[in-house]
Amino acid sequence: MSTDLRIVDIGHAPDLLRSHAEAVRGFLDTDPVTQNDQEIRRILSRDETVLLTGERGALLGCRPSRSSPRQAFVACVDADPEEIGALLRFAYSGFRATSYVAEVEADSPVIETLLASGFTRIAHLREHSYRSGTFKDIVLLYAQRNAE
Repeated sequence: MSTDLRIVDIGHAPDLLRSHAEAVRGFLDTDPVTQNDQEIRRILSRDETVLLTGERGALLGCRPSRSSPRQAFVACVDADPEEIGALLRFAYSGFRATSYVAEVEADSPVIETLLASGFTRIAHLREHSYRSGTFKDIVLLYAQRNAE
């Protein structure tokens, strides 16, 4: 089954991120709670981030790694494994990425979906991120493109 993703115009990105509330704090280096619209757009443009929405309302995003040209950082909210697969195909076709990294808060339900999509847990960073007045643990996940 094919899953279609729609690219979000950068002008609409701040509103879309805010509509997902706390789930997107730190989403590909953005924080709609502490950053204004102009700052969110600047970060997304600077990092060449692409935001997408899935058929079922999921929010997904990817951006190329500056230090590893064939790698992309990915993030998702409320996505299923099919949508994550579509995101990885998009990152491959758009950025020629053959490996993918996701940084997720340790208590996020997204971790299980990423694991079910072929990601592997590679690190648990204790108190790595400061949000909402407290330090949060972050889990790093990694996936590599399958040969097709």
